[in-house]
Parts: sequence; structure tokens; C-alpha cells
Amino acid sequence: MHIHTLGNVLPDNQHQIKTWLQHLKQHADSNPMPLMPPIEALSELVKQDKELLLLSEQMFNTSQQTQSPQLSSLVIQSFDEFLVLLNVVMTQAPVYIRSNDMVTDALNPAGFVGLPINALLAASITSSASHSFFSNLLVTQQFKKILNYWSVYLASEASRDVLVKRASIPP
Repeated sequence: MHIHTLGNVLPDNQHQIKTWLQHLKQHADSNPMPLMPPIEALSELVKQDKELLLLSEQMFNTSQQTQSPQLSSLVIQSFDEFLVLLNVVMTQAPVYIRSNDMVTDALNPAGFVGLPINALLAASITSSASHSFFSNLLVTQQFKKILNYWSVYLASEASRDVLVKRASIPP
């Protein structure tokens, strides 16, 4: 099944994105950590702005969602969960995930979500409230800080843990 994803920057296969998101949620549950400074700043910004707070609540209210068939199974339950998942992304380089195939019980590629923040946004932008929230100038300015923060991590040696050395092939 071909699924159009936002901006054509995510895998076409919804299963790939769903598997990646489930993997991210499991990692977040297993490794709780305090919010990174720019994510904490976004959280505080939302708490201090009544309009943003209302939008953040509405955008994760399932009765408000458009329930796009492509994204309905990817819905994030709350703004707090979104922040926790975004926080995990700040400490991970994009990774290729393998998943168990329930039918064949074999490991199959789940794909590569090269732009993890886009996958989180695609799973979150399912209502008019989310469009208004993410269009807000203060939110976009804070997201720029979040992306800059992540870029520092991606440029560091710590982000290279997902790279593997190619096995040498005997002559």
C-alpha cells in the first residue's frame, strides 16, 4: 500500500513508521530521563501561554483528530508524551530498525526513518489545533533551538554508535 507522507520525507510504508514509533516509545519507557534544555523550554513556553496550552491539549485529544487513515495508528496520546519522545530523539542518531514478522516469525527490515522529528510531527499533526500550534511563531522559534541542539549531538562522536564497520571479505 502506498501512503503519501508529509513532504515525501518519510517511508511510504506506514508499517515502517509505526514500527519505528513503537521502538521509540519502548526506548523512552525503558530509559526515562529529564527533558533536554530546549525541550524543557518548549514545555515551559506552552505552560505559560494559555492559547498554546489549549492547542497542545486539543491536538492530542482523539475526539478532535481528523483520524487520517495513514496516521490513525500513529497517534501520540498527549503533549507530554510527544515531548518525551522528542527528548529521546535528541539522544539518538537515525537508525535502521528490524522487526519481527508475526506471520513468518522472521526478522524483517522495518526501514529507516531518516528524519525522526518529521515522523513525530507526522504522528502528531492530525488536527486543526496541531496545525495552529506548530504554525505559532514562538513554537517554530523554539523548534529551531531544538533542531540546533540535535545538530550538535549529530555532529558528536556519540551519534556514531549506529554506524557499523563493514565486515571484511576474505580474498
